[in-house]
Amino acid sequence: TPIKIQRRFLWAYFEDSLYTPPDVIDPNYGDTSVVKSRSCPESCIKVIFDEPDDRNENEYDPYMTAGTIIRTEKTEPTMFSDPPVFRGRHVLAEVNTNLIRQWVHSCNSRHDACRSPVLKTSRDKNIRLIDVQESRIISATLVEKYVALSYVWGPATKPSLTRETLSQHFCPGKLKDLMIPRTISDAIQLVKTIGKRYLWVDSMCIVQDDDNDKKEQLTIMGSIYDNDKKEQLTIMGSIYANAEFVLVAAAGGDANAGLPGIGHTPRGISGRSEEIDGAEFMTAQAAVQQVLDTSVWKSRGWTFQEVILSRRALVFTKNLVYWGCQQATWREDIFGKPNGISLDLTATTSLWPHMHVSGTMCRTSMYCQLAREFSGRQLKEEKDVIWAFIGILQFQTPRFRKGFIWGLPYERLDATLLWSDSGCRNVHSRNACHSMSRKNSVYELSYPSWSWLSTNLPISFIDECGDSIVSEVTWHEPLKLGDDKSAIYPEFISWMGVADSRKDKLNAGFLFGSTSESHIMDYGLLHFTAQTAVLALRWKKEWSDSSDTSEEGGHKTDRDEEDGHETDSDEVEDSKNYWVRAIIHSPNGKRIGMLSVPSLFFDKKSERSGEFVLLSSNAEKIPSEECKEVSGELDCGTINHVNGCRHIQSRNVMLIEYDNNIAYRRALGVVQKEDLEDVETQTKTLVLG
Repeated sequence: TPIKIQRRFLWAYFEDSLYTPPDVIDPNYGDTSVVKSRSCPESCIKVIFDEPDDRNENEYDPYMTAGTIIRTEKTEPTMFSDPPVFRGRHVLAEVNTNLIRQWVHSCNSRHDACRSPVLKTSRDKNIRLIDVQESRIISATLVEKYVALSYVWGPATKPSLTRETLSQHFCPGKLKDLMIPRTISDAIQLVKTIGKRYLWVDSMCIVQDDDNDKKEQLTIMGSIYDNDKKEQLTIMGSIYANAEFVLVAAAGGDANAGLPGIGHTPRGISGRSEEIDGAEFMTAQAAVQQVLDTSVWKSRGWTFQEVILSRRALVFTKNLVYWGCQQATWREDIFGKPNGISLDLTATTSLWPHMHVSGTMCRTSMYCQLAREFSGRQLKEEKDVIWAFIGILQFQTPRFRKGFIWGLPYERLDATLLWSDSGCRNVHSRNACHSMSRKNSVYELSYPSWSWLSTNLPISFIDECGDSIVSEVTWHEPLKLGDDKSAIYPEFISWMGVADSRKDKLNAGFLFGSTSESHIMDYGLLHFTAQTAVLALRWKKEWSDSSDTSEEGGHKTDRDEEDGHETDSDEVEDSKNYWVRAIIHSPNGKRIGMLSVPSLFFDKKSERSGEFVLLSSNAEKIPSEECKEVSGELDCGTINHVNGCRHIQSRNVMLIEYDNNIAYRRALGVVQKEDLEDVETQTKTLVLG
């Protein structure tokens, strides 16, 4: 049974049973103490892994000398073992491709859940594939059995398929004459070695200098709207979903990093083995998610849905190869008895933790988790953020039948509007626009202030399940370009960023399908009626510099700070937009809350009034006779709290700012229920841009 090492010197217990693993050893107990296991033998073995005396402690590599200790065996028996156990397997400089063959065969023959694509899409879409046997590009459909490559381009990677080279690449043997990046050439060699014929690689299967071809191919990954038809599925999502497995190149930072252990690409061999009382033990590598957390590959936006939408994935890291599918996880340095048994699927061992960690997860929790994990990832082209996530929205569409608007689900707007970004003091608004075309016109659409797509920082939600959120607004149909209602707001047209002057030709079919059609995403402005109040905001430099603020759901409050009188601070010193902590005051001067506000909102002043919108309330997760719990729905454990019920504890408010009658989100905060009881409000119908 694997035992995690936290120190170089420790006491470790070894036992054969798979089902009674010892607890993690706590390094705080020192070098000679141990936390007792749930089922611990009386005897123990002291394991010492020495390091060179001249090694710099700051250069210590935990993956080299520590991780998991596991017993090895010289043979890998196939007979039944009761109870099942795991054993260590030595990793060589070259990848054992026969082992990969075995993984693919075992999954294909044993795992029913891995046979059907995650996305239910039409498979007659035209794509191009690399024929690894004939070294050329071919035309094909999603019906073919192929492997899809997920990798990092890097700044120096040049596209291989262009309009000029398209016809040449279809000639047999032509790819052998090209200077192909090492990661792609290693992938071609691996696919051929394990007996597969076709490989899909974006830079070699999409004409990179043909925007029409590129857009056609990108439309098999999420959703794009065709002129007179309903929205189409984006190709890339379907490509990765229909692949026999996805080959993940996570070992380097660009397309020339290669696949370690394949061809001439070297790989580091780390770990130690020692014989103790006649039995050999070795150190195994970290779990796949722990290794990926430090990779460039996991920091990129496009790679997120490439694995999430796949059925199976073969992951190449610097030191090890991992296999992950819907029912198993295998790795080079550990095997199970009986042969083919899988390690437990957990948050660190599974490539799909949102599916395997919590069992059945409610739809809102899954959406929020996927959005949170995707947010903050880097994109070479910021305008591609929707295309990089739209396959995930398509994956979620069966659970959100009404679709999405700018990435947020219609059915759960009250919960998913309550997001905030983190990780940097500066305000990071996405400056790029979303490009859309109709006929001969191109339109640049700004990302709305209320959608988390408008920031390129990591985000969090107040309540990912949303079962404690009580709506305080009345939702109306959003204003979409071409709607009759949008004529009421002429500023809406300019917000949408029309690229030419032919505004009279725009119609509802431009951005969305008919109401009878099931579609994935709309583009427009939120429209609702809510209670608003004008309150004073004050900002001081020392408040923003201090770090003793409590946080509630990722949004700062001042409930832990002492109440007192504040004096005016100096003016905001520069024009750079960064987050400052501001105190909210009621009209009678009472301090009722704190939130982070962009510094430019204050216009170089220390105090300013602002309009707040009451979006929703936060209630205790307690049912009662009047607030009944709803079960058997897509959202687990939802309680239908009635407005004004005794379970409500706090309010979620949004600070807005107007520009030509359109309101824009500037900040989000939480205020205690009793602090708003005496505040005068008025009812307004708002359009949120």
